[in-house]
Amino acid sequence: MVAAVPAEDAAVVVVIVAARLLVPLLIPRFPLVIVAAFLLDAVDNGLLRGLTEVDLSADGPYQSWDKALDIYYLSIAYLSTMRNWTSRPAFRIGQFLFYYRLVGNVLFELLQSRAMLLVFPNTFEFF
Repeated sequence: MVAAVPAEDAAVVVVIVAARLLVPLLIPRFPLVIVAAFLLDAVDNGLLRGLTEVDLSADGPYQSWDKALDIYYLSIAYLSTMRNWTSRPAFRIGQFLFYYRLVGNVLFELLQSRAMLLVFPNTFEFF
C-alpha cells in the first residue's frame, strides 16, 4: 500500500500502520491497551483523510489493510483471553464472537461486499 501513495503521504501512512502493529503487542501484558488499539482503529481513517491523499473509498486499497490490521489486533486480544481468562463460559462466548467476525472478514474480502461487515459485526472487540 505504501508504494501506491505519494512520497509525501508515505511517512504518515507508515506511522499509522506502525502504531497499529506495535500497540497491540502490549495487550497480553496490559489487557486494557486494547482500548488504545481500538482508538487507533477509530481515528486512523480520519487521520489519513485529513493528512494524506490516500484513497479511503470502499474500493480503495486501505479498506483491506484496515480489516487486516483489525484482525491482527483482535487476534492478539483473543490469544490474551486464552491465556488470562479463567471463566470458561466467558471464554467460549469470546471465542464464538471472534470467529464469527473472522468469517465476516473472509466473506468481505472474497465477495467485496461491505454488507458482510454488517451481518458479521465486530462484537468481540467490545466483549
